[in-house]
Amino acid sequence: GTDDQVQDPFPVRVTDDDGDVSPAATLTIRVNDDGPTAADDRAGQANENEPVTIDVFANDSAGADGVDLAGGVALVDGSLTGSGSLVYHHDGSFSYTPAAGEQGEVRFQYRLTDGDGDS
Repeated sequence: GTDDQVQDPFPVRVTDDDGDVSPAATLTIRVNDDGPTAADDRAGQANENEPVTIDVFANDSAGADGVDLAGGVALVDGSLTGSGSLVYHHDGSFSYTPAAGEQGEVRFQYRLTDGDGDS
């Protein structure tokens, strides 16, 4: 999962040019598995009743494993507050088309999943 740490300790001895050997020591390598990080987004509507498109991934961080925009960005089920339709374009952007007469702020949540499954 995100922020998992893997450790691999092993014993080490160092020998110099004269053949002197150091006391045994342990070398530990830690690898931190970072996940993608999403940042809040905001977009406005230019004209009444027109769709709004926003590139939600533009201000996010993919992490070391990267995010495949075709399949690594997904709407969180049940999070859309508007009555219009929301479409993901498989490139990091969503478009929201308001329902007839819809007014006010619309919110939704999305989830990023990286190349090794962290989200």
